Amino acid sequence: MTFRLQFLSWLLPLVALLPGAPVHALTLHYQAVDLPDTIAGSDLWRYDYQLGGSVGSFESVNLLYSPMSYSDLDLKSALDSSRWSSLVIPPDPAGPADGILSLTAVAPQGASEQTNFALEFIWLGSGTPGTQPFELLDDSFNVIASGSTVPLGAPAIPEPGSLPLLAGALGWLAWQGRRRL
Repeated sequence: MTFRLQFLSWLLPLVALLPGAPVHALTLHYQAVDLPDTIAGSDLWRYDYQLGGSVGSFESVNLLYSPMSYSDLDLKSALDSSRWSSLVIPPDPAGPADGILSLTAVAPQGASEQTNFALEFIWLGSGTPGTQPFELLDDSFNVIASGSTVPLGAPAIPEPGSLPLLAGALGWLAWQGRRRL
């Protein structure tokens, strides 16, 4: 093997060890609560949410609500305005465009912090409302992570961390070095 190829075989794994984009372990738990119906023919519900995980300044969490299943979205709990900015966009069945609950972090949220909030809505679907998709957007509105909400009490599946990736890269380097001996 030429020196050049040998050098590249050692350089490529080292590039994998360089710091890259942050790994986000965001959890979003919900509990669906059936509320007394105030308008005949409508099925009023509330999601009680618990948001946990790291969110950087001006990153946004967007929850998405299908126009086939949801209408009349109404954020019911006031979030701390020094930490969060919120926006509710109702679903548009004529579009059809998903409804969005967007929460933007005004200040960074630490991994151990938890934010609770509630959203009332009219349920148009059958059965009981379930999980909702969500996206984490960076300050340039690029989707950097996505997932689905998890029922309260169910274990969340964490995103892969960087330590196992680092351990794998170091193991591969050790294996390569041993193979050459």
